[in-house]
Amino acid sequence: MIEIIDNAIQLVVLAGCCIYSAVLSIKNKGQVWFLLTCFYGAFALGLIHWLLFMVFYSGNPKLSPVSDLSWLAGVSFLLVLQDTLRLPGENTYRPVLALAAPVFSAIMCLFFFRWGHYFLNILYALLMGACGYNALRGLI
Repeated sequence: MIEIIDNAIQLVVLAGCCIYSAVLSIKNKGQVWFLLTCFYGAFALGLIHWLLFMVFYSGNPKLSPVSDLSWLAGVSFLLVLQDTLRLPGENTYRPVLALAAPVFSAIMCLFFFRWGHYFLNILYALLMGACGYNALRGLI
């Protein structure tokens, strides 16, 4: 029951963020706001599928291609958004500390091999490692 409440709160927050970024996308007519809307929308769609499965079947799905694909699409939108927001001089800047994110992502991929599916774990590790590297590179 607590997991359903937790996922419902996440869905409300994601839907609110999606609506707010959609309003800003229409108002400003910017590509950045549209990509952010797509990111929030894809994550919200995956969460809707996950939440409905938990409500109707009282458990977590073993393999959920709908929610996995929508979450992968959301991370892909986030990666494109990071590349869109990249500053001109940032392409040549490669700090060593930013490699901590892909290394951490690879370690977590190996850790989750015990429970998850190998292909999805590798795909998530690659996408999240790239997103983390871009985020840390921009932060440093």
